[in-house]
Amino acid sequence: MPSLRVYGEAAMIVTGTNDDLATAPNAVKPEYAEDTNYFPFFVGLEIPTAGLLNNLFVEMEYIGDREDFKKDADNMAWTVAAVKKLGDKTKAQFSVYSENKIKDVAAALRISTTIQ
Repeated sequence: MPSLRVYGEAAMIVTGTNDDLATAPNAVKPEYAEDTNYFPFFVGLEIPTAGLLNNLFVEMEYIGDREDFKKDADNMAWTVAAVKKLGDKTKAQFSVYSENKIKDVAAALRISTTIQ
């Protein structure tokens, strides 16, 4: 039986103050505001499933000042995802997660495959 696993990721996003870049004719609107610092991180837990599923994950994410680039969003978000292999090259993933507000629940189903 697989063991319980804990994992995580941390980042540092620092933006500059180059006004010429933001006003260039071919500039793409940046996701993050100029002259800001963000320190997002997430932690996750992979839970053993005794063979019923291939993976079961629970994740929590934090981005301070998330409303800077996603209006009215909470700083915290969560996801619960179940993954089941469908043959050698295909997987189905069903996720339940928070949207802008941590209490707003959404769901997604994704099927992915490898083509060789």
